[in-house]
Amino acid sequence: MLMLVFACVGQSSPFELISKKDGATHAEFFSQAIKANIRPQLQDKLAPIVAAIRYAENGRKGREYGVLHPRALNKSYRIQAGWCAATVQKNYDRWIKAESKLDFITFLGKRYCPVEAHKLNKHWVKNVKYYFSSSSGPVISPSLVNPAPHDLGLDLGLDLDLDLDLGVSSGIGSGVSLGLGLDFPFNLGSLGFISSNTNCVKIRVICS
Repeated sequence: MLMLVFACVGQSSPFELISKKDGATHAEFFSQAIKANIRPQLQDKLAPIVAAIRYAENGRKGREYGVLHPRALNKSYRIQAGWCAATVQKNYDRWIKAESKLDFITFLGKRYCPVEAHKLNKHWVKNVKYYFSSSSGPVISPSLVNPAPHDLGLDLGLDLDLDLDLGVSSGIGSGVSLGLGLDFPFNLGSLGFISSNTNCVKIRVICS
């Protein structure tokens, strides 16, 4: 018998993630940077990416967000966060205007941390996606992480919990491979609308 069990899982806010990493004072600077540099209607969407960049960059004092421009390098935390947030907003606008087929984080990486600048930059996109998806990513459309169409190939062991991004309420086709030569397709769209605060669904696959 194959059984899928669904349960909503809460997510930490970007503010909470930054507070955990950098302390409450810096989290307040982060919040100020978001409000000053990202348009109000996009703050819930883009703030998690700014937080993910902080975790991925993990920079020392004066380069916490990896911003190397002379006007930001070795300046305050607030300036680093502000330049990062402004860069995310500007490139989001470019991404929308270009109607790019790339997911947004990959598009952003080509400007924020180009591979041509340093060989280690090749890890930037993967790292930002990791922190984005594992921390607060489910508040955003999968198009910011995964190229369309949003097909997920999931290789699961038996009785394994998996957190999935339900950034949109329908149209995500998924296929789960149970490692037994059996593919089990299902459509996450059938779950309907999940609120932005709890739109990560944990799926437990049980075989017996």
